[in-house]
Amino acid sequence: MTLKEISQYLDAYLTRQEKLDAPDQDPDFNSLYDALEIIDSVAYYEPTDLQMMSAYGTKWHDHL
Repeated sequence: MTLKEISQYLDAYLTRQEKLDAPDQDPDFNSLYDALEIIDSVAYYEPTDLQMMSAYGTKWHDHL
């Protein structure tokens, strides 16, 4: 399984768990939700603006 597949599976599982009453929910619901956030940050990584700007060199170099 890829990270995206794991992310989608975990998201679907947590969506089903949210629809259940509290006593019927998985006892590890909160830790699984935290795991989903970590997996999503890796699987759907998007560089910051600073990382994108630094990838193209410094400003003084552009006009040489």
